[in-house]
Amino acid sequence: MGLKDFFGGGKKKEELVEKAKEVISEGGKLTPQTAAKLKAFADENEAALSDDKTRMRKDIYNKAVGMAKARGKLSEGEAAELAKVQKFLALRDDQVEKTKFELNRLRTVTEIRQGTLPVVAPSNVALRGVPFDPDEIAHYAVQVDIQDRPSPSGMRGVQVKWATPYVVN
Repeated sequence: MGLKDFFGGGKKKEELVEKAKEVISEGGKLTPQTAAKLKAFADENEAALSDDKTRMRKDIYNKAVGMAKARGKLSEGEAAELAKVQKFLALRDDQVEKTKFELNRLRTVTEIRQGTLPVVAPSNVALRGVPFDPDEIAHYAVQVDIQDRPSPSGMRGVQVKWATPYVVN
């Protein structure tokens, strides 16, 4: 008997988490039947789940998100379903911040693939001082570091020479 087993962890808890992940991945959506199954499952195993609920809830949520990421796209309906799963699991936004960031990026990529380019507002801080042509629009902004020496990892990065136009590739 290990120390984890003595304090209520171990294989029993792992089996319970896997069972919950199976329930959520059966249909990919939070239907009333799925919600009832999860509620019954939680009621049956409350003692085993009580000591580390947040980690397990996050694992279950990440499993649902993983299904959307595996498809490589995120529709508005899927995003709404994931919001329902998050609400049902009582996870705050700060508890799944990294996952929500990845979902936002996946949503942006999905929209770009559908032909809808994002637009960065001209008042955005990232565009302060950037001169644009009259009909030019910024579609994406990324923060970068400009260094006058190689990076600590030894990677050269992309060399940029001042006052020279950007050449693709």
